[in-house]
Amino acid sequence: MKMCFLRQSLAFLLIGLVVFSFINVSWVVAGGVEVEVPYATTSAQWWSGMAIKNLDASSATDTIKIEFFDTEGVIIGTVDIGLLEPEATYIKATSTIYGFLPERYSIRISQPGLEELAVTVFVGNSETGGFAYQT
Repeated sequence: MKMCFLRQSLAFLLIGLVVFSFINVSWVVAGGVEVEVPYATTSAQWWSGMAIKNLDASSATDTIKIEFFDTEGVIIGTVDIGLLEPEATYIKATSTIYGFLPERYSIRISQPGLEELAVTVFVGNSETGGFAYQT
């Protein structure tokens, strides 16, 4: 039993490291911030959530847009979550941000301002735990 738990923990760590290596932060050409999250899930007992924090201590962000894509890269939908006040954090499960989502999808978070964002994505399973990755 203990060996099985260790294998499972190691598997989650490796999955987390692989997913973390795919997170991409880039500056949008016209100015602004864009974060790509390559893997989120709603399959079986798995779920995904996210936290977006405005790291700027003195100004609010512009309107933050979250786009959802299927595994082929086709956009499923877009949600504007509005602005974040200085040092404020937005936290929600992805299924409450955008209704129906496929078992596996990717996310793009963007805002046209120059305020830095910290994005943390959580992937969890109610029985076996989960992991988070941040950029």
